[in-house]
Amino acid sequence: MATQHVNKITVFMYRPGGTGDCFLLQFKKGNQVSFNLMIDCGCITGGKQNFIPILDDLTAKTKGKIDLLVLTHEHADHINGFTSVAEKFVNLTIAKVWFAWTENKDDPEANNYRQHHTEQKMALAQATTKLNKLERDHYFHKLLELENQGEELADGIHHFIDSLNGLNGLNEATMAANGPETMEDILRRLKIIDSNTVVEYRYPGQTLEDVLGAEGIRFFILGPPKSLDLLSKEEGKNEGYEKRENKSTTNLAFIEAFSVSEDNAQDHIPFEPDFFFAATPTDAFVEFKEKYHADEQAWRKIDHDWLFGGAELALRLEQSINNTSLVMAIQFKDSEKILLFPGDAEYGNWLSWHDPQLNWSFVKNNVLQTVGVDYIFKNTVLYKVGHHLSQNGTGKEIGLEQIKHPELAAMVTLDFKKILPGWLNTMPNDFIGAELINKTKGKLFFSGAYEPILKNIQTPRVSINANHLKETVKNNKKFVGKIAVEYSVKG
Repeated sequence: MATQHVNKITVFMYRPGGTGDCFLLQFKKGNQVSFNLMIDCGCITGGKQNFIPILDDLTAKTKGKIDLLVLTHEHADHINGFTSVAEKFVNLTIAKVWFAWTENKDDPEANNYRQHHTEQKMALAQATTKLNKLERDHYFHKLLELENQGEELADGIHHFIDSLNGLNGLNEATMAANGPETMEDILRRLKIIDSNTVVEYRYPGQTLEDVLGAEGIRFFILGPPKSLDLLSKEEGKNEGYEKRENKSTTNLAFIEAFSVSEDNAQDHIPFEPDFFFAATPTDAFVEFKEKYHADEQAWRKIDHDWLFGGAELALRLEQSINNTSLVMAIQFKDSEKILLFPGDAEYGNWLSWHDPQLNWSFVKNNVLQTVGVDYIFKNTVLYKVGHHLSQNGTGKEIGLEQIKHPELAAMVTLDFKKILPGWLNTMPNDFIGAELINKTKGKLFFSGAYEPILKNIQTPRVSINANHLKETVKNNKKFVGKIAVEYSVKG
């Protein structure tokens, strides 16, 4: 008797009340759930109140069994739920967990990469701690008190430090006795997985079929790339979507300390470190400092200037860690339909899938088939939009322009309730948002309140079909107040 194949996958995109990823995919044979797949569990500055109801719902839906847990990458907006409600996982049995090859302690390249980035994360954390202490001591306000526009400059530094705190908060850098902690170490320390959990590391080019309970399903592993150069590549020259012309607006007031040029407004950081200190102090400023800081002469020193270099370090870390995302394409063997989950993969990860040496093999009708990424794009019917709908989380010519399936739907993990201020420069990208509304004919779903996101997508730069926009509103409206957005793909 032939083994019954999975004929439907229901995707639950949880809504933690902020920007972050948490998914449950239930594979069904007939009306019976045969396989539970969980992908990530995180939210920007998310705490217990965000994750307790999600874990309760997830536990009830799965009856306490996760057949496969996938952690895409180590940023807090994808994994801090495990830390926040570790005690809730006592009610869940996790049979297997997949990590990207970058977490594999038996891989020398992975160890070198992880050591380097742990050192960077610790340096960033140290710089951020020092800047916050100076801020608490009102150092910058005192330093700039008599300088021209000194109050505005000090307020600018305050906003800079806030943004840096947010970027630093994406990372958790800890050392174990034998080196930097991996995500596996963290899950074992929190007792979320145990000795009975099978741990596997995934490499690009792998094809996995007929996993127990998920018969009739293929998993194609696309990334992260093995190339360290590609891991650090955020954007490609003359390829990709332009950033927003203006910051996204939210229900929260965000006040810029400076009026910046249009070019500077595109940057993650609103001002350059060079602006923070005047080159030539005024006579009044000198007199003030000599009077109140005669011993230190602090204004003459550059003791703390180096700390502002943390901004560049933070951005480079964010880019390269996003590119370590474990990228999966989940395919129904019979219909060949694909669900594409790229985590927060950025340009370098997307570009790597087009390497002529990278392909995926499987047997169809007793014949060995070898396919490239064009095959994966051609058959994609559900796209988990990369990096919260930012301009560098979705490839253009190397990505979305090749995804044309008439049944396409897309899910976006973006919510303005909790979002880093620097992300308002990039999220939501209006070009990608408009293209997805049109390509999906309105089957574009958001984890956060849809009104402000759609408002920010509708810019003068884009054209959106009115009927598709109306359908997008209708599709999202029915999930208002619900714990998850639910969408099913029939195989």
